[in-house]
Amino acid sequence: MTKTCTTLTLLFMALTTVAEPIDSLERMQQRMQQDDYVSASLLVATPGEEIYSAAGHAALRMECPSQGVDYCYEFDNLVDLTHILDYVNGNMVALYKRLYTHDFIDRYTQEGRGIESLRLNLRPMQEIALWQYLDYQTDSVGLRSFDFLSNNCASVVVEAVSHSIAPEQIVYRDVHERLCGTHREVFPYIFKNAPWAEFCWNIIMGTDFDTYHPMETRLFPVSILDEWKKATIRDAQGVERPLCADGTQTLLPAKVIDQPSAITPTLLFALLLVLAIVVTVVEWRKGYGWWSRCIDVVLMTIETTLGLIIAFMLVFSHQVATSWNWLIIVFSPLPLLLWLLLRKRAIHRRLYFLYTLVLITYCVLTPLIPQMQYASMPLLLLAMAVRTGKSLTPATSLTPTTSLTPTLP
Repeated sequence: MTKTCTTLTLLFMALTTVAEPIDSLERMQQRMQQDDYVSASLLVATPGEEIYSAAGHAALRMECPSQGVDYCYEFDNLVDLTHILDYVNGNMVALYKRLYTHDFIDRYTQEGRGIESLRLNLRPMQEIALWQYLDYQTDSVGLRSFDFLSNNCASVVVEAVSHSIAPEQIVYRDVHERLCGTHREVFPYIFKNAPWAEFCWNIIMGTDFDTYHPMETRLFPVSILDEWKKATIRDAQGVERPLCADGTQTLLPAKVIDQPSAITPTLLFALLLVLAIVVTVVEWRKGYGWWSRCIDVVLMTIETTLGLIIAFMLVFSHQVATSWNWLIIVFSPLPLLLWLLLRKRAIHRRLYFLYTLVLITYCVLTPLIPQMQYASMPLLLLAMAVRTGKSLTPATSLTPTTSLTPTLP
């Protein structure tokens, strides 16, 4: 994009308008004060299918209808398969981008996603200040750090508007009750149609995720639209006016309807629990067979994979809210390592007993451990406990010495 539409550009365009020549600075300023000279709108794209787009996307639209200028400003990153490690590791960067609004719409047309628009109720000079701020961020600031919680597309929209209306402030009214808690309590509402995205974030985010943060950081694209429709702007005298000038307008109808996944983590792990119980009962009667090996391999793979991810986030990641993670105790590579090294020794049986107690304890303490309060977590741990606990009772194995397939842990 080489064409730059700064506030100074708008001033010159106003001076050179053919339809209505302006020959004085005073008349130019009067025109800039007109409510319809510049307009600012919030744009929100519906959620996408990837984990990083499951909460939608937010941007700001700036228009000068009399001059035919229509730009969209977004805080965009380079999230794709080649940068996903940076995204998870907390090293992702992003920058403001300015593009024609029709190009912004075309992008989401190709993806089948919709776009909703909400015009902001800013004073004329606040709109100019917003445009100037966005141009400065686009042309002069460059790359900024990006994280999913406090420095994302929605948070920078709030930051830009708040900066342009200062010393006036945005006041949030009748906030949805699900947005009044911690980030972990907010996510079920944000990802109500993306349960796997919610599950992934619940797994990798540590105890910092369970603290309360400012309202601005709890707004995501899928929620900012509804909250801004209820919000007001308060001036220095305490007088308030609506933040938005009118209701929501649909710029682009969504072709892909955002619906919950048919197979959710809760459903999958409930099925695993039932299967683990059935296989264990059959094993007591007929001995350890291929059916036992299959369920053990599946559970061991899930446990080890989640353990490696949590360990990486805990030790190496710079992502926010990845400090201490209570799940590292029940999900870690240690059970697989102990099985590889000690499975033929008597101590292995005692370690099974200890690990089973830990799993059961976590399930009992679910009300006290926020990460366990996601419905699928107790189900997964109970399935693991059934398979580790079964080794504490004698059973006749069909292949007691030659099996190469691990049992939990």
